[in-house]
Amino acid sequence: MKKALIGTAIATGIMLSTQMAKAESGYIGMDYQMYTLSASGIQDLEPQSIVLKLGGNVNEFVQLEGRFGRSVADDNASGTALKIDEIIGFYVKGGMPLMDMVFPYAILGYSKVDLEFFGEPSQTESDMSYGIGADVHLGAFQVGVEWMMMQDKSEYELEVLSLSGAWRF
Repeated sequence: MKKALIGTAIATGIMLSTQMAKAESGYIGMDYQMYTLSASGIQDLEPQSIVLKLGGNVNEFVQLEGRFGRSVADDNASGTALKIDEIIGFYVKGGMPLMDMVFPYAILGYSKVDLEFFGEPSQTESDMSYGIGADVHLGAFQVGVEWMMMQDKSEYELEVLSLSGAWRF
């Protein structure tokens, strides 16, 4: 598992550095993510995580982004406890820059999440992800908010609301 993550991180770095060198615009930042896991038979669970992200512009309308994160808080409800042990994802963000300051976007990509229900072995799930968001550029710094349907399985849904900050270079 760790070898796959290391290989994925190296491939993402190479891919993003190539794109960033081409577009001469990239960013590195952190997301604070608040999840909602909805499943029948249990109350919604709302764990939280911190995610490192690295991205770059393909052109002024498209960005590529890789994310890797770990849990910072679990949630308990109705005798069930959930922790997002690890998250890794690769995304394409497409949007329209407004006044060189705001970048509203739609996001599409792939997310792999390790869900850890306490008392049970962790489960690794992956799925296509989609959502919407906006980044506000404040000089070399940017802040953003994003909603994403991270996983939409037959037995549950995993949504995430992210607040982010990043340094652009």
